[in-house]
Amino acid sequence: MKPALESKDAAIVASILSLGVINGVSWHILGLDMAAESWFRWIEGGVILLTLAFLFRARGLWGGEIARSIDVITMGIAVYLIQYIPHIGYHIQEHPVWLGLGEGFWIGLFHGVSAASFLVVTYGIYLLSQASIDSRREKID
Repeated sequence: MKPALESKDAAIVASILSLGVINGVSWHILGLDMAAESWFRWIEGGVILLTLAFLFRARGLWGGEIARSIDVITMGIAVYLIQYIPHIGYHIQEHPVWLGLGEGFWIGLFHGVSAASFLVVTYGIYLLSQASIDSRREKID
């Protein structure tokens, strides 16, 4: 099956990935370290919020199962964002004891919630694919 991407879509994705590489090289040359990561996580959080805004906007354009699928995907990304900022902060602070709970708890919690959030996104994409299949069947009947 051929992807439905247009050439401009592929160029945008390639450009964004290239920015990641350029960012890595720049940080290396400038000698940036965890201190820079401390503030950079807020930029990443902002990008995630932007993603949520576009999903929220798209949700309003659809109804039924497609809107439900978008809601599930949005919830998965929102859960990821909620754990992301403190998760990175925990690593930056070199795994401190928070609330009397040690490294094993926090690493397990953050990575478990991170993985679970991607499972929720995967479930939303599954629902979207099922809605698409059902829509095609209705058109055939």
